[in-house]
Amino acid sequence: MDHVFVTTERLRLRHPRSDDAEALASIFVDPEVMIHLNGPRDLTEMLHDIREEAAADPNPTDLWPLELLATGELVGYCGVVPKEVDGVTEHEVIYILARSAWGNGYATEAASGIIDYAFSTLDLDHVISMIHVDNDASARVAERCGMTHERNTVRPGGKQLRVFVRHRRTS
Repeated sequence: MDHVFVTTERLRLRHPRSDDAEALASIFVDPEVMIHLNGPRDLTEMLHDIREEAAADPNPTDLWPLELLATGELVGYCGVVPKEVDGVTEHEVIYILARSAWGNGYATEAASGIIDYAFSTLDLDHVISMIHVDNDASARVAERCGMTHERNTVRPGGKQLRVFVRHRRTS
């Protein structure tokens, strides 16, 4: 039985299985998908890493396969991960989608579900997304999810990123 972290109207984010490795690795080796994410990864390394992750216990703060509910097709790798940013531990909402999935609203739907999960299940008071300064499509996803651009940061290697933040609304 799959460990499911987030389910939305059209999508499911779940713990990876070893048979997911090839579909997921194909996303990480695509130069166009990875253009703002330090470039394509090595296929052999990615296959190994995904199979290793599949064998591990489910992690509530990680990247998970993004699966279409209607077909079971894997179209991305998304989640929420702790990350050191400017000397502070933050929780970053990350969405990486296969090119074939672009333009369908999946990134916004997945990110919105992840944000809800971060607030309701992980009890976080805010989340961030760090987005390359040239990645306007990803910035629009963050904005549609209620995130606002609060600052810029420079990551190791000199990469300029915009930091978008969403705070949990209190009643």
